[in-house]
Amino acid sequence: MKKTVLAVLFLALLLISCARTWTFQPLETYKPAGAVPPASACQSCHDHEYATWKETLHGDEQNMARIPVEELRQCGACHEAAA
Repeated sequence: MKKTVLAVLFLALLLISCARTWTFQPLETYKPAGAVPPASACQSCHDHEYATWKETLHGDEQNMARIPVEELRQCGACHEAAA
């Protein structure tokens, strides 16, 4: 039992240390490929979806204001062909 716990702890520490070596693109340098429409543009055709989206964390303006790239706050940044 002790050996199993120690092995799991060792593997967890190993994975945590490896995770810090992965390369990633900083959010500040990411830009969508093309022009992204504002979320309000989606509302005219997708009223129900827009209303439910506004209830989520990524539909809250104050929460999304923490994202440094303004284009990433809009629907088209994640949903291809949103326009």
